Amino acid sequence: MGFEDSIQIKPVLSETHIQEIMSHPKTFPGAFKDIKLKEENQHRRYNVDLITEGEYRMSISIRVSRKNPSNFSVILKYTNRAGYEYILRRYNGDHGLHINPDGERFTGCHIHKITESAQTDRMKEESYAYPTDKYQDWKGALSILMADGNIQYKNTNTNLGRWIQ
Repeated sequence: MGFEDSIQIKPVLSETHIQEIMSHPKTFPGAFKDIKLKEENQHRRYNVDLITEGEYRMSISIRVSRKNPSNFSVILKYTNRAGYEYILRRYNGDHGLHINPDGERFTGCHIHKITESAQTDRMKEESYAYPTDKYQDWKGALSILMADGNIQYKNTNTNLGRWIQ
């Protein structure tokens, strides 16, 4: 077996499989009030593994700039059985100009979405993004990610409205 034979290529997720993963029920292991961002260099961060059934290993990562709170990312990740990690969605704040691979340019909050075509074209899997006005801060981005990703809080009595203004 030569060197080329031992190289493993990250499998491409089809659009159907991506939709399956996104719609699969997931549970955040606590309540919103349990989220405590930790200071780490120039950012505040939080990472949590979601509770899922079956083959789906999912997590959420939050990163917020200490200097500019509108520069943030709230990320939904999927790890397959072989250990390959995929960024399914990335909800970004306004960090300046974003340029899509097709040349489209915009500023402001935006959502990155994994696509089958980006994977097959060997680009960053979540290269494409689209602008949004659904949120203005990381708390709002987390709320939209949870709705988009079929994620519920373990404590269903959590009232998100009082936390997210």
